[in-house]
Amino acid sequence: MTSAAAKVLHISLLGEFQLLSDDRQLTGLVAERPQTLLTYLLLNRHAPQSRQQLAFMLWPDSSDSQARTNLRNLLHTLRQVLPHADDFLLVEPLTLQWQCDAPFALDVAQFEEALHKANETEDPFEMRQCLETAVSLYRGDLLPGNYDDWIIPHRETLRQRFLSALEKLIRLLEQTGDYRSAIHHSQRLLQQDPLNEATYIQLMRLHALSNDRAGVRRTYQICVATLEAELGVEPAAATQAAYEQLLRLEMALPDEMVAAPAPSVPAAALRPRPLPVPPTPFIGREAELAEIAELLADPACRLLTIAGLGGMGKTRLALQTAVGHQPIFPDGVVFVTLAPLQTADLLVTAIGEALQFTFFTSHDPGTQLFNYLSQKTMLLVLDNFEHLLDGADLLADLLAHAPNIKLLVTSRQRLELQGEWVYEIGGFSLPENRNGAVPLQNSALALFHQSARRIDSHFAFTEEEEPHAARICRLVGGMPLAIELAASWVRLLSCTEIAGEIERGLAFLAVSLRNIPERHRSIQTVFDHSWNLLSPQEQATLAQLSVFRGGFSREAAEQITGATLPLLSALVDKSLVRRVETNRYDLHELIRQYAYEQLTQSCDFEAANNRHFDFFLALAEETKVKLRSSELILGLNVLERDYDNLRSALEWTLRDREEGGETAFEAYRGQKALRLTSALYLFWKIRVYWGNGRKWLQRALDLAAKAPPAPEQVAALKAAALLAVEQMDLPAAKQLAEQALDLAHEQGDPLDMGLTLATIGIVLWKQKEYDLAHRRSEEALAQFRQLNMNISAADSLQLLGRIAINQDDLPTAQGYLEESLAIFEALDDKMGFNAVLSDLGLVAYLRRDFAMAKQYHGKSLHLFREARSLAGIEMTLNRLGDIARCEGDYAEAGRCYHECWAIFRDTGDKDEIPSLLHNLGYVALHEGDHAKAMNLFRQGMAMHTETGNQAGMAECLMGIAATFTAQGQAQTAARLFGTAETLRGQSNAVLWPANRLEYERSLAALHESLDEETLAAAWAAGHSTTIEEIIQLLSLESLNV
Repeated sequence: MTSAAAKVLHISLLGEFQLLSDDRQLTGLVAERPQTLLTYLLLNRHAPQSRQQLAFMLWPDSSDSQARTNLRNLLHTLRQVLPHADDFLLVEPLTLQWQCDAPFALDVAQFEEALHKANETEDPFEMRQCLETAVSLYRGDLLPGNYDDWIIPHRETLRQRFLSALEKLIRLLEQTGDYRSAIHHSQRLLQQDPLNEATYIQLMRLHALSNDRAGVRRTYQICVATLEAELGVEPAAATQAAYEQLLRLEMALPDEMVAAPAPSVPAAALRPRPLPVPPTPFIGREAELAEIAELLADPACRLLTIAGLGGMGKTRLALQTAVGHQPIFPDGVVFVTLAPLQTADLLVTAIGEALQFTFFTSHDPGTQLFNYLSQKTMLLVLDNFEHLLDGADLLADLLAHAPNIKLLVTSRQRLELQGEWVYEIGGFSLPENRNGAVPLQNSALALFHQSARRIDSHFAFTEEEEPHAARICRLVGGMPLAIELAASWVRLLSCTEIAGEIERGLAFLAVSLRNIPERHRSIQTVFDHSWNLLSPQEQATLAQLSVFRGGFSREAAEQITGATLPLLSALVDKSLVRRVETNRYDLHELIRQYAYEQLTQSCDFEAANNRHFDFFLALAEETKVKLRSSELILGLNVLERDYDNLRSALEWTLRDREEGGETAFEAYRGQKALRLTSALYLFWKIRVYWGNGRKWLQRALDLAAKAPPAPEQVAALKAAALLAVEQMDLPAAKQLAEQALDLAHEQGDPLDMGLTLATIGIVLWKQKEYDLAHRRSEEALAQFRQLNMNISAADSLQLLGRIAINQDDLPTAQGYLEESLAIFEALDDKMGFNAVLSDLGLVAYLRRDFAMAKQYHGKSLHLFREARSLAGIEMTLNRLGDIARCEGDYAEAGRCYHECWAIFRDTGDKDEIPSLLHNLGYVALHEGDHAKAMNLFRQGMAMHTETGNQAGMAECLMGIAATFTAQGQAQTAARLFGTAETLRGQSNAVLWPANRLEYERSLAALHESLDEETLAAAWAAGHSTTIEEIIQLLSLESLNV
């Protein structure tokens, strides 16, 4: 219970920390930790706080017992400083809590209460009082000198709420004509962010409305000086244009009573209605506002339509534009809401009402309106015009009669008038798909955050929630309305759950708030409205276009949906289809979902999806041939551009069907799936989509297994085996290749038998069974030569060359590879030619002809980069790094290896990482960083040990030995070299030039450091040392790789 003697405690956390009791300042809490504890308890006063959690939060680096002791001491300090402390603090053995019913006044709580009242009231006077109270309470950021992790989100949230309140207050003051107060608060807003050009424009406009030309000039000069001093840049074009326009205008207010040119027209009794004051702050769209301002400044642009899909924020963008252009048009800016109008014949009346214009009943209203506007210099904003298109001619007539009027129209489709300028808007730019993004720097995330805060004032982005909020923004394609509707669920669902619900269907995106127009209370309603404005043919076409994923070409649309160019153009004009580049279109994802729901209810559903599959199967099979020709890059680009469609086609044919389907149909479906997956094999290989490719192939093979064996299975099994090889899953690769060979023998197709023999040869080569791999490859080669299959013959010759390299038979390897290269060159097979060039570079490197090796690898690297073959780029860079090491150019070697590392990071390929760590270890060693070198070698050794790769273990162990040599620990180095030699012998590993040079350097150094007897003894000790002892010696078992 509160003591009767307790006085009200006044606590200030915003700006300077202050405690006042009975108008007396309490000074006992000058240290940061007591202030932090008190602040945490105050901000979390509605629930008890764990003492253990508080101790850990305040002293994270201390032991538990020490942190608890510190907390007890801190609590004692608080109790000493606070008068009648027990009235304010509820102290329990396990928890602490600030007493909510205690007599205290907290500036943060008062600030939040004032903002809440401002949001609740519709009375402009009361709203102004509340906002002025709030901004006056905000004397600075929350405990600005404290940088604890927990306080930063609270501080940022309060700061954003303050800035929003300040912006809302400025808009309100401007609307009510109190320009002096609006200027005062705008200057405070500028103090918060002196680089925000939008605030300078706002302040110049307010000075202009006050007839203060000097203020306009002064504000602009400050803007110029600040930007130059801080960033070394000039103001943006939009800022310069606004300054020049504001300075040119006569700032005297127009006469309120302007006589009409015809005696039958009355004068306007009042100025036009004030612009609507939105209930929420405007977020983002800086570039769009600047571009629209630039268009409106063009004398030729008198009718500008902001076109876009429903829910994209056309109205808010137009309203924000209207606010910014009030001082530019001497007779003002008028906002006309057209959504409630049922027919176009009400247009004149609606515009007159917005102007507060009184019509005489004895004269034509249109003539009266035109006569009145003919003397005005004004911007008319006509919002939501799409359902009144048959009244568009009225706008043309208005512009003809009123030469100084400009029209800004929002519509879901173009007006199709001569002289119309169109500005298309889409969603907010999407947050990147990565961790660590600053949420409020992205407009989509900022809108989500603001909307969520209105629903739950305690909402804040956490490390866990922010990526899922970003995912929500991506799922809705940055559509502002959809973001707001999604955020309305944060009181009940986590961001993860909201994203999941959106993926399940559009019906989730709905809200029941009374002050949101009915047409905007759900995405379904928004799209229903657009759908109902379409003709039956347009509806059918849009529904069928929803089968596409990731865009489509005009040819694809015509073949799959029958969409003619006029039909596509009509849907583009209605903002339902987007033209994203030459001959490329797409649908906003939410529109696609809506249209797909319509398609599922139509009789075209199965047929449209089947036509989609057939089209992209034909595309893949046609393009597959290009990948083994001079059109490699073109083919890769074609498949990459339509990869979403190809995956969608696979998903369609592989989707689960009802049990008991007809076997003949299942077989047909399985054969088509096998054809498409086989056609995509090379694309998957080159683009390093190995894992995804294997999953698709396996699903297709599983489906095909339900029917009798088909010829298409051999190609799919072979492709699956080769992708398994790329991932070094050699047991699976062997099993798949043998299955393919058995099936090829059963079916008796000589080409399939040759191709599967070649595949088995590749698997055996990777398994280091070189003699058997050679035999199988020779058998395949003979088969291909008999069938005149030159490309396949060249592939086999290349493999034989690679096997000869591993057998250290370089002259034979050179012969095979040169014959292969000649065939590929004759056939114009860019991919094969490039791969053999790289192998010839390896032969030159092994012969220590480094100049020739660099020449070969330089050419192949260029082609690999052009084809975006990450595996090829990585392999070539690794070899170029080895050559640089041989030449003593360790900086170049490091550059090559580090670029390889970036590729591994992007692709997730871990197989080559131990070898790369080994190579980087030598770079560090030659740079003199022995600790880094040792760490890299040890990590590589640990990874090789985990996979049982003896050759790799030997290489890394030699690197560790080389590091010990450089550190002067010669006997330890010699022992490790002895163990490495044993491992190399067991694995038949060959030392390639770069590693041999490193070995020879270290061996020479050991001979200088040790006498022959000591060196031999240490070496022999290494021979008898087990790998388990080495692991223990180097502490590899505790190494976090």
